[in-house]
Amino acid sequence: MRIVHIAPAYPPYGGMGTSAKQMADATRDLGHEVLLYTPRYKKNQSDCQQDIFLRPLFSVGFASFLPQLLWKLRKFDILHLHYPIYGSDVFVWMASLIWHKPLVLSYHMKTVGGGMKGMLFTLHRVLLEPLLLRRAASLLVSSSDYATSIGLSNNRLVDVPFWIDVASRHVRTSKEELRSTYKLKNRPTILFVGGLDDAHYFKGVDVLLRAMAIVRDSVDAQLVLVGEGNRRPIFEKQAQELGVDDFVRFMGRVPDKELKELYAAADVHVLPSIDGSESFGLVTLEAMAAGIPSVVSDLPGIRTLVENGKTGAIVKAGDVEDLAKKLRVYVADLPQANAHGVAAKARARKLYSPKKARGRLQAIYKAVKI
Repeated sequence: MRIVHIAPAYPPYGGMGTSAKQMADATRDLGHEVLLYTPRYKKNQSDCQQDIFLRPLFSVGFASFLPQLLWKLRKFDILHLHYPIYGSDVFVWMASLIWHKPLVLSYHMKTVGGGMKGMLFTLHRVLLEPLLLRRAASLLVSSSDYATSIGLSNNRLVDVPFWIDVASRHVRTSKEELRSTYKLKNRPTILFVGGLDDAHYFKGVDVLLRAMAIVRDSVDAQLVLVGEGNRRPIFEKQAQELGVDDFVRFMGRVPDKELKELYAAADVHVLPSIDGSESFGLVTLEAMAAGIPSVVSDLPGIRTLVENGKTGAIVKAGDVEDLAKKLRVYVADLPQANAHGVAAKARARKLYSPKKARGRLQAIYKAVKI
């Protein structure tokens, strides 16, 4: 079958871009002829020859106006939309309707916002989202927990968690050697991976930095932040004002090989998101595959990845004291962190294997094509 994925972004831009490419690659592995269309990408990437980047008529942030989709999608057997993709989803819906093409919709997250942005999100959900949901032959969600939390109910709803190839994340070098390579101090290490821009306001970095100030009162630990964005100078200033700038390292955006090594150099991963804009957390899967525990917020979707007290810890979203307490447990007791990390890796192998995910995708595509 000829299958096209339409996504708002492409790696390294955000979790949606990463998961869309992952799904497109898995579709190729199933033997289908696949393209991925996206308006947002990093030029001169070496791993994207099979994907096509469309120039938007205009764009604002992650919203892009791509009317060319209306005729480009005619040649495919199945349209797989990664939602939300504001400004372009209407053309995918129209193409599915006009050309009689089955639509598979991956519902990544329910966007939230204040002011004018929030009003536009609400307007979109009232006017267009119901049309897309009714048109979808299959509606994919990363977890039923998240779908329930946002009131997403549909008899075509399918739970398809994202996945991770544990073997591909293995790093042989010791933590000490890796820390030396990246000029980190050889002390208990907390790792955060995520965008540091306005679009990723929900990552909770300000909460994490305040928690780090509490952790540092009793434990000689360091925080490593991987990611880039316009808020980075604000967070760097906050770290300085909190007096933890000597124990916080901003790494910027790094290639995948270096990212794997930074996971391996860490003792614990943290995802301190503050609201439901975070729906799953691929970074937590990456941490599990690396064999380190994760401390995550008690939010629908992301909490399903962690077995509380066994593979990591779940904390109240936005609660600085609770976050600091749970992080301090791991950096003060590295044997426990290691034991929980081993359990996390085993959980990743059991529940989030590529083979299981590909099987679910194949069944979905066969069903909607019929």
